[in-house]
Order: sequence, then C-alpha cells, then structure tokens
Amino acid sequence: MMHIVILAGGFGERLWPASSPEFPKQFMALKEGLSFFQQALERAVLLTCLTSQEADTDGGEHKQADESVIAVITRKQIVTQTVKQCNDFAQGLSSDVRRLFFEKLLVIAEPSSRHTAPPLALMSRYIQALCRNKGIKEEPILSLTGDHIIEPFDAFSANVQTALEQALQGRFVCFAIPPTEASTGFGYIKAGVCAEKDVYKIDSFKEKPDAQTAQAYLKSGSYYWNSGMFCFLPSIFMNELKLHAPDIASHFPECDFSKDGTYSQNVCMTEAPSVNKIGSIKAIENWIYMENAYQSVPSLAVDVAVAERTDKAYAVRASFEWRDVGTWENFADLFSENANTAETETSGCFVYSDIPAVLCGVRDIIVVVKNGKLFITKKGSSTLLKDPSVRDFIAHLDLK
Repeated sequence: MMHIVILAGGFGERLWPASSPEFPKQFMALKEGLSFFQQALERAVLLTCLTSQEADTDGGEHKQADESVIAVITRKQIVTQTVKQCNDFAQGLSSDVRRLFFEKLLVIAEPSSRHTAPPLALMSRYIQALCRNKGIKEEPILSLTGDHIIEPFDAFSANVQTALEQALQGRFVCFAIPPTEASTGFGYIKAGVCAEKDVYKIDSFKEKPDAQTAQAYLKSGSYYWNSGMFCFLPSIFMNELKLHAPDIASHFPECDFSKDGTYSQNVCMTEAPSVNKIGSIKAIENWIYMENAYQSVPSLAVDVAVAERTDKAYAVRASFEWRDVGTWENFADLFSENANTAETETSGCFVYSDIPAVLCGVRDIIVVVKNGKLFITKKGSSTLLKDPSVRDFIAHLDLK
C-alpha cells in the first residue's frame, strides 16, 4: 500500500494566456477532454482505488488498501478550481470507484507557495501521524506532478511497483527518463552503479545544460531526464531532510494528533487538522501545525533539499513515455491539426484560439487567443514569455 501526493500548485506563467495564476497549466484540457491534472488523478485512481476495490471483494485479505490517501496539495487561491476539476473527473467513474475516490481524496491548501520540499515534509509528517494513529506500519509516499503526460499506464504502473520495492529498502527513489533529444529544458540524472535490473544508484544530478553539454549527455547514454517524481518512506525523507536541509526539517517536527499543542518525547502533540467538506470532497484549509510551519519555512525544491545531496538516491529507469509540457512548442506537439482555422500558403503553424482564425502566407508561428488576450511567437521563441519586461506587462494586465 502507498499514499499518493499530487503537487498541483503552479502560477500559470509558461502557457500564457491560456493559463494564469487563477487557472494554471494543469487545469488546461487536452484533446481527450481531461486536463493534465485530471490525468494525474486518473493515474492515482488506477494505482490505488482499483486495488482497493479488488480488496473489497476478496474477503478482506488486503484490507489495509482502503487506508491509503490521495492528497492533492495546491494553493489556497485555486482550491475552488481544484475541487471543481476533481468533481468533474469523478463523474466519469463508476459508482463504486467514485465512492473509493472520494474516501481517499484529500485536498490540502497551502497557506503560501513554498516550492516542493516543504509540502512533501508536511505530507510525510501527516502520513506518519495517520499510520501511527491507525496502528499500522509506516507506508511509502509516491509524489507525482500534476501537469505531465505519462503513457502507457501499464508501463508506468510496473515502474511504480519497482520504485515501491526500492523505497521499502530505505531508498529515495527517482524516475529517470531516457532522453529522446538533447534538451536544454530539463535537469539530468547521471546513472551510477546498476543495483538491479533498471535500477541505478544515482551518481549525480545535473542542472539544465547548454546545447553542447546536452548533446554530450545524449551521446553518453548514462544521463537521464529528471522527471520530478519520487517515492520514499516518510521517515527516510525526514531523516535526509534533517541532514541536508535542517532549516526546513526544523519547521516540521514529528507530530501526533491530540486536543492540545504540547510536546511529548520530541513529538508535537498537535490538534488534528480540521477537515471540511466542499461538496463530496474533503479539504484541509486550516491546520495550526501547517500554519505555524509555513510562517517562516524557506522555499526550496525537493531536488535541491534532498535528491541532490542524499547518498540514498536511486533511480528507476522509466519504460513509459513522459512529457513535461512546459512551452507552447511542447503543447503544439500534442495536436495533429488546428481547429476552427483556415490556412493558405501557410505551413508549420499552431493555432489555439477561442475565435475562428485565418492564416495567410506565414510559416512556423504560434498563435494563441485565450481569455481576451493574444500571444504570437515564432516557433522556438515562446520561452521569451519569461523575459522580465514581458512578465511585467502580463502582471499589469492581471491586476486590471
């Protein structure tokens, strides 16, 4: 059994104007109808709810499967949209699976955005307290992103099973993606000694390289893209956080749920989080333990806080296809043709528009018309959205 944490914050900067701080990329619908985030929910359901459904019909042999959690960590400002996406997704499930999904699902609203290490520390302490209170053994956490494309599921599921086996051995497990091109847009993992089939001790992590270095990585065959997904036991994660990022770990003492806020044997006896219902969905929007931690905890990526520093980092070589749709060029690759568009003497263009569009005599451009705003770029230049002058202009529009 495992608990799944889906990190679903984001500020909607990279796919503007279709995405925004109020509607970040993970909520954008793909051609199949599900958003990136809903596809992440689907993976979580397939990994947990269907296992639990089988347990319900096998005489209770695997009864613990029902205790697993699907936690979605998001920003307070987008809780309403997050809940709506969860509800919309649930309508496509069978009644039995929908019931299990709502039992397991928990939406947690961070007081403020603190990158990825603090929310995973928070969930590690929450899961530890949950397991302790239920009198069951500590169980692994699978941390997933809310805005990637992963397929086919069967290959992903097999790799997750391998990662779980490694995590139970006390390892901090990453998913290493075999590169298909010399990309400068991803961090890389250098594989070290092969521990067993498709499992490697990680030699080192590399920041996003320049084009020449990326080409050398691709040619080497020893470097993989870092997917940003992890599997670990909560105790292992917190121990490594204490060693390598104590300024974060100190904000998340081991906790147990009680009526008072005392400390006993180095365990913070905190009041259990207040879980309210938003429709059918459980949500934690106020929890004194979380509020206290987030008042001053540093903002840091889990890669920097733990993955790059621990000697317990291992990688499972991914057998699934993985795409981080971080640019409009990446997004365009998901579509084979432009909808509601007429073109003449035009080639290599992508149109994503709320209104009909006509393109004449142009090549290799991207046209986005969404939410009353227009973005035009030549292919290969959409990352200029990050230019400070452009960001300032967009921020000014958002304030209007």
